[in-house]
Amino acid sequence: MLYSICSMVMLALAHAQPAKIQLGSAAISSTCDSEAYVKSVVAPAGGFTYSAGGTVKAYLGGVPTTCADSDAATPCTDITGPMLFTCTWTAGSVTSESKKTKATMAMETLSGVYTLPMSWSASMGAVLGISTYVECPMPTVDQVSAGSLSLTVSYYGSGSKVAIGVAQSVAVNHEPPSMPPPSLPPYPPPVSPVPLPPPSPSPPPPSPVFSTISHSGYGSSYYSSYCGSAPSSGGGSNCMGRATDYSQAIYSYTMPAGSYNLAVRYGSWSWSDKTYIKWDGCASTASHLKQSSGGSSSCSASACDSESYKTVNYRFTLTTGGTHKLHIGSANDGNYYTMPWCTITITLL
Repeated sequence: MLYSICSMVMLALAHAQPAKIQLGSAAISSTCDSEAYVKSVVAPAGGFTYSAGGTVKAYLGGVPTTCADSDAATPCTDITGPMLFTCTWTAGSVTSESKKTKATMAMETLSGVYTLPMSWSASMGAVLGISTYVECPMPTVDQVSAGSLSLTVSYYGSGSKVAIGVAQSVAVNHEPPSMPPPSLPPYPPPVSPVPLPPPSPSPPPPSPVFSTISHSGYGSSYYSSYCGSAPSSGGGSNCMGRATDYSQAIYSYTMPAGSYNLAVRYGSWSWSDKTYIKWDGCASTASHLKQSSGGSSSCSASACDSESYKTVNYRFTLTTGGTHKLHIGSANDGNYYTMPWCTITITLL
């Protein structure tokens, strides 16, 4: 009669309570030990959130803790026996079944749960019961999509698959909880460019290198023009002058600023003669170079008859560089003719 009652009270596989019949005021209950079912599913640490390699424990009811008195088709627990249990995750029409595994026994004591086989010791406290469970691996992301999943534990004792029970559906999130993006340090405020100092002014061009200038009085390439009447050849070899009261030759040079010495070698006429010298302007009795050396201190001009066939020196200074013109010859001085000049030499001191 008990067998019939067990047959009558076979519940949906998701049920986790023993069978119960109410007869009037008396209640008769019975667990059908031969009918295995899934009592509960224990989530891994952190809940039903997917992590690679994670597992859940499906605790079984109605599964004997030994296979000694069970036939091949009856689920049982044997820690040394073959692997006959599987775990199947279902999400809609997609399923993912694990490899075969064993059922494991755990001894519940006052101090905790211990996986068998092991020896009990007094430190563990009183034994509260023996539990049987199958450790089921979590599905991988590419096996089933995230959502509401159900877990089925099956048994292959007789060679064919027999479902033991279906656990209540559980929500599984395959993706780990999203983390807020890391806060980035604020951008530093823009740095105003430091103005560069103005470029240094270009240095002035170097003064041209000046070489001593020396040339003849007559026929020189430096001769450019004249004041009064144009002078001509005379008074000695390569000399220049004219027997007239106002006749000055103009020679043009490119010269840097500086102090100079002008050396003039004179020739001679048969008349009373005077020559006047000036830079950058026609010479006169009031404006001309004075002798520095080599001449007569009694000469009131730049050169007189007393300087015939002599070389007389004149010192002068140019404050600017560039083109400068030498004026040399007779001036309006009471009809003195030119003292002829034969060689001109300019030296930078």
